[in-house]
Amino acid sequence: MKRLILYIAMSVTLLGGYAGIGLAQGAEEQELHTAGQHLDQEVTGKAKASHVETLSQQFNVDKTVVEGLRVNKQGWGEITIRLGIAEALMKASPETYPDMATALDKVGELRAHKMGWGAIAKSLGFKLGPIVSEVKHARNELRKVERREGDAKAEKVKDKDKDVARHDRGTKGDKLDKIEKMDKVEKMDKVEKMEKIERPERVEKMEKMERPEKPERIR
Repeated sequence: MKRLILYIAMSVTLLGGYAGIGLAQGAEEQELHTAGQHLDQEVTGKAKASHVETLSQQFNVDKTVVEGLRVNKQGWGEITIRLGIAEALMKASPETYPDMATALDKVGELRAHKMGWGAIAKSLGFKLGPIVSEVKHARNELRKVERREGDAKAEKVKDKDKDVARHDRGTKGDKLDKIEKMDKVEKMDKVEKMEKIERPERVEKMEKMERPEKPERIR
């Protein structure tokens, strides 16, 4: 009887342990899935070189590896998770998976069989916790890239607006100069016309004043 009770107690403990592990893995898988979704939503670029550069540096792979995953119409979240799991697989089984290309092929094969991230991690012998951390780190880095590029665009717009404003001021200044020159020309023309009109009258008056009167004839 005691042995039976002890056996039942041990079974319950083991089942509880497995259940706890299962719940933990389920929670990690959900967290990983959420992190991947957030990454897809926040990183808007479709094929930005800066995003490729960021992930290639984080996972120490060639840019062409990241670009190849993107060509297959995978989102940034899916790409980051695959890279994270492939990296973990290389560490867990370096002899079987000596490089990233081999590890990614294995991950792709399992995904093709509709396996979730938790099932993949369990079948390959590692936990999802480190993968979650990698995805969150990538998310933060890519968000920084998005902000930097957004700030750079805003600065370009400001500089363009300043150039347009300077050009407008210069154009207005040129127009004012032209108007002033035209006004001066018109004024000078008016003065010359007035002088031309006044000069003949003055000459006639002077001539009349200077001409002596004709002496009367003596009869």
